[in-house]
Amino acid sequence: MKEPFYSINAAGYSPQSMTLSDYARIVKNNNHLSTSIQTKDGLTYFEWTAKHPSQNVDFSYMGVVFKSDDAFWLVQFGTYSHLYDGYKDDFIKWAKSVEFE
Repeated sequence: MKEPFYSINAAGYSPQSMTLSDYARIVKNNNHLSTSIQTKDGLTYFEWTAKHPSQNVDFSYMGVVFKSDDAFWLVQFGTYSHLYDGYKDDFIKWAKSVEFE
């Protein structure tokens, strides 16, 4: 998901000077997620679990934030909660391959 700087209205923040942690905090707060912001291998991300709306199954997600010249980006990875730990390293690897032109 791309969020151009001009669309970000965060009290006390200029989007151009916001850090990835600042943006991640805004995203998780706007989505009422009570998770911590983490960093690993140069990535800033947060994780959460939610019940799938049409299935009675928990899904776990990783949201990784990026910043380009004109926008912040949120890339989300997810799977069944019982499979999440097995995919987490892949999610990190795939997130590290994201590029902006």
